[in-house]
Amino acid sequence: MTRSVGVEEELFLVDPVTCEPLDVATRALDVDEDGPGADEELDRELFLAQIETNTEPSIDGDDLLAHVRRGRERAADDAAAVGASVLASPTSVVGSVGRLTPTARYRRMAEDHPDLLARAGVCGMHVHVEVEDGHEAVRAIDRLAPWLPVVTALTAGSPFEDGRDTGYASWRAHAWDQWPTAGPTGPFGDLATYERAVAGLVESGVALDEGMVYLDARPGTHTPTVEVRVADVLVHTAEAAAVALLVRALVETCLADRVHEWRVERLRAARWLAQRHGLDGELLDPRTGRSVPASRACAVLFDHVAPALDDAGDVERVGTVVESLVADGGPAARARRVAGGDPLRWARHVLEHGG
Repeated sequence: MTRSVGVEEELFLVDPVTCEPLDVATRALDVDEDGPGADEELDRELFLAQIETNTEPSIDGDDLLAHVRRGRERAADDAAAVGASVLASPTSVVGSVGRLTPTARYRRMAEDHPDLLARAGVCGMHVHVEVEDGHEAVRAIDRLAPWLPVVTALTAGSPFEDGRDTGYASWRAHAWDQWPTAGPTGPFGDLATYERAVAGLVESGVALDEGMVYLDARPGTHTPTVEVRVADVLVHTAEAAAVALLVRALVETCLADRVHEWRVERLRAARWLAQRHGLDGELLDPRTGRSVPASRACAVLFDHVAPALDDAGDVERVGTVVESLVADGGPAARARRVAGGDPLRWARHVLEHGG
């Protein structure tokens, strides 16, 4: 049976002309005539210049793409009603995020981690893949780890932040890794061990609760899913949907595969290479751990999941997107070419051509 898959996308709310972040999320979410929270497709995020879309679980790729597009359209409509535009960018290309969303939980996070909040205004894409239960989720997490840096590299499209070129392909991923609960993990072995690890993080005070454990992959907190959190939000919805289907195939394949027990320092090295270079450099081969051209690592990933993609009818859709991303040198290379040294030019391109 094909597993369902859902997508969360974090997006910026920006000025339509300057592309600088606008703190209007509360007003945008109040646009619905039924009041705040009425639209289950949209939600708040850490900052008032961000909004989150949530798709319904889908099995069919066309349905998933339609849900992703609908979420962005709803966000764009609500933003337009309060004089803003939606920017599908992993980082604030020009300007910096402003005020924190005024909830007790976010205020506590700001008090406990004041040094990190300045770097936390970033936007990722989280993919939820259906699993039987928490036990199966942990089995998937244990097997996914060596493959996830390649997913990061495929989606790495955040070279710019606050008007500067950071030198990274995914500044979002690099910035997010500053959280003490973020990043890759070695194998847990079973659900009980995972739960003890999470409880220890909360007890230590570095995490307020389970929701603040920002691992690269974790069990879903509300539904039986494994949540993969390593991708930059992408400019184009067709690419976002294809990457989500790729992640679904990866979860399916890894559950039938053996655990590749990489030490955490090797996983962190693989993740850093993906953040720094994206597809314009070398990555670690998920099977051998050796340094290979990024195009080769992508081919290894695609070959690994091809049978699962074929079973779901997704080979052509996903293959076309992966081939296009690799041919472009990745989203970061694309952004730099369009910008031509001016990040604002890239932000305006995203506003005009995103979706």
